[in-house]
Amino acid sequence: MLANPGSQFMAALNTPLPPPSYGDQVSILSIDGGGIRGIIPATVLIHLDNVLKAKDPTTSLAHYFDVISGTSTGGLMALMLAAPNSSHSKHPLFTPSQVVQFYKTYGSEIFKPQRQFMAALNTPLPPPSYGDQVSILSIDGGGIRGIIPATVLIHLDNVLKAKDPTTSLAHYFDVISGTSTGGLMALMLAAPNSSHSKHPLFTPSQVVQFYKTYGSEIFKPQRPGNGPQFDGEFLHNITRQLLKDTRLSQTLTNVVIPAFDLKRQKPVIFSNYKLEDAPYLNALLSDICISTSAAPTQLPPHYFVNDGVEFNMVDGGVAAGNPTQATISEVLQHSEYPKILVLSLGTGTEKYVENPDFDARLAANWTILNWAFVANDMLGRASSAITEYYLASLFSGFQPPQSTYLRIDEHDLNHDFSNSVNVTKENLEGLEKTGQQLLQEKVVKMNLDTFNLEEFGETNAEALDR
Repeated sequence: MLANPGSQFMAALNTPLPPPSYGDQVSILSIDGGGIRGIIPATVLIHLDNVLKAKDPTTSLAHYFDVISGTSTGGLMALMLAAPNSSHSKHPLFTPSQVVQFYKTYGSEIFKPQRQFMAALNTPLPPPSYGDQVSILSIDGGGIRGIIPATVLIHLDNVLKAKDPTTSLAHYFDVISGTSTGGLMALMLAAPNSSHSKHPLFTPSQVVQFYKTYGSEIFKPQRPGNGPQFDGEFLHNITRQLLKDTRLSQTLTNVVIPAFDLKRQKPVIFSNYKLEDAPYLNALLSDICISTSAAPTQLPPHYFVNDGVEFNMVDGGVAAGNPTQATISEVLQHSEYPKILVLSLGTGTEKYVENPDFDARLAANWTILNWAFVANDMLGRASSAITEYYLASLFSGFQPPQSTYLRIDEHDLNHDFSNSVNVTKENLEGLEKTGQQLLQEKVVKMNLDTFNLEEFGETNAEALDR
C-alpha cells in the first residue's frame, strides 16, 4: 500500500479518445457517488479485475475500459484506477483491491468528525406525423410560470394553422410530455374535446387564459396551520370537471407524464407506450394531472387507486423537472424511427450572478444551516445543467444529423416574475409578456466544455417557423 497515495495523482490529459481497446466497441465504466459506500462498487470491480487478469496477468481496468467515469467517491475511484503509477507508467496507481484497502485505511480519517453538528399503452409508436421523424414537445414544470411556454406555443400553433387551419399541436407532435404545470398543459393539449373527439380540449391561447382565469384560485392560501401552502381542492375540482372520465389511452397523441410515488420512493411515468405491459397506468387524466403537479410544501400529495394498484403521488419535478430526457428514453424504447425532432420548453430561470461568498476556502467553514440555505438552488441548477448537457451531447453526436433539438427558455427571468405561485395580475401579464419577448431572443445552446450558454444567429421565433 502506498504511504501517501494522494500526492501521486497526476492531472488528467484532455486527449482524443483512442481506438476502442476491444474490437469496434467503446467500453465505459461508470461509478456512482456515495461516500464510504464506494467500497461496494470497488469490491465488485475486484471480481472483474481477477477475471481479466486470469486471461492476461498484465492487464488492468484502465487497459480494458476506454472510458472510466465517476462522481464524488466514484470520481475519486475512477482517477485512482486510471492514473499511472509513476514508477510503472503503464500500470495504474491502484488496483480495485487497493481501492478497498484505501477506504478501510483512510476512511476513518477522511470522515473524522471535527465539529459539533446540530441533530438533525406499451404499444408500437405510430408512424411519425410528419415524414420519418418522431416529433416531441416537452414542457418543464414551474407553477404559474407555465404561462411562458404556453405563450411560445401560441406562436407555433399560429404557424401551423397558417399552413393547415384544421391542425393542432396534438396532430403535429407524436409525443407531448410535461412535468408538474407542464404535465397539466400537456394533457390539456392532448386530451380530446368531448364534443369534437379529433380536436384537443385546449389550444395554447386557451391554456394561457386558463392560467390567468384560475391561477388565483389554484394558488389561493386556504390551509391554516400545518400542511402544504395550498389545499389543492380547486385544482382537483377543475381538472376533474374539464377532463371528466378521459383516460390516458384516449389522448389524441402519445403523452409522457413523470410523477413520483412517495410510498415506493420510485418515479412513475404515465406513458401511452407502457399501457400494454402495465395497464394499471391507464389512469384518469385528472388523477395524472393532480399527481404530477402535487409540489411538496405547496400542494398535498395525491392518493388514488387504479386497476387495484395504489398510488401515493407527488410532483413529477421530484424525478424530472425537465421531462425531455425521460421522454426520449420512452421513444427510443418503442420506435423504429431513428430521427427525432424535439422542442423543449422551459418556464424561466433567473440569471445566476457569481457570488464572491461562494468561495471554496470560505465554504470550508459553512455549517449545515449554511449549506441548507443554498442547497435547493444549487442542486436545481446542477440538475438542470446536467440534463441539458446530456441532451445537447445526444443531439450533437449520436443522433442522425437530420435530428433536431431546440431548447427555448428564458435564462434571465425578471426576479419579480420568478415566484412560481405569484398570481397577481401584474405577474400574470409580466409572464405573458416574457413569453412574447422570448420569441424574439436569439436561440441559445450549451457549450459542452464550459456549460456556458452561447447565442446563435436566428431568433426562437425563426427557429420555430422552420
